[in-house]
Amino acid sequence: MQMEHHGKAIVVFTVVTIVFLPMSFVASVFGMNVKDIREMESGQWMFWGAASAMTVVVVGLSLVVAFLGEKIVKAFKTRFSGDEKHVR
Repeated sequence: MQMEHHGKAIVVFTVVTIVFLPMSFVASVFGMNVKDIREMESGQWMFWGAASAMTVVVVGLSLVVAFLGEKIVKAFKTRFSGDEKHVR
């Protein structure tokens, strides 16, 4: 029973990390002062556009790897080994 609760906690932590890590990365990139902030022409839309797009890409890739990861690895092994008998 305790292991089941630990598994649920790990899943929740992983989902939260997958969602917020790209936003954190984009915020740190946009947080660098490479130009005087008073002279910037773009507003917050640039941050939200980049952060949202990056989050969608990371979540999408995570779902592909989670659900199709074994099939992808098996396909690569089959494709590059040339012999389907050795693939598990």
